[in-house]
Amino acid sequence: SLLPLLEAAEPQPGRVVSVLGGGFEGNINADDLDLKDSYNIVSCAMHSVTMTSLAMEHLAASHRASFVHVYPGLVGTNIYTNSFPRPLAAVYNYGMWPLMYPFSVDLEESGQRHLFHATSERYPAGMLDQSNITVTHENRVAMGSNGVIGSGAYLMDWKGETSAAGKKMQRLRAQGMAQEVWDHTSALLNRAVR
Repeated sequence: SLLPLLEAAEPQPGRVVSVLGGGFEGNINADDLDLKDSYNIVSCAMHSVTMTSLAMEHLAASHRASFVHVYPGLVGTNIYTNSFPRPLAAVYNYGMWPLMYPFSVDLEESGQRHLFHATSERYPAGMLDQSNITVTHENRVAMGSNGVIGSGAYLMDWKGETSAAGKKMQRLRAQGMAQEVWDHTSALLNRAVR
């Protein structure tokens, strides 16, 4: 388990940065978290993003570590070239990418942003005494996904701006889904390692 190592890190506890879809949480099917009965690409994307954010909130509430869930935006990578058949990759690379390029983030810049997310004092652990954190205008403590400054769980857009979770996440949180998602995930991982 990496959690004890994250919590033991000094002078500040460790941090987990997930680069997926922070801020794009939505509905999940609580009766089919595995998507055994309702799998499609949209439900898979929605479940993975939402369950990641819920698990991070759960962990941040009970551990001395912080968790950042980032949406990277449109990043110039070779994912389509390496992941899809050549005809589909060609359509993307020569037809779609030239139109999307002006709205994209350079790969190196994206990496620098995520390094900042992983190391900045803006995203402290929620269980941390924040009185010893040096806060300047540039690194003010960020608002967590639950709307609390410095909560330990953060949702971030491609520009690095944090936000509180939307109404769907608030409803899921009120229903106790963070604990349910964590229990479900832990059970799956335990079965996988056996």
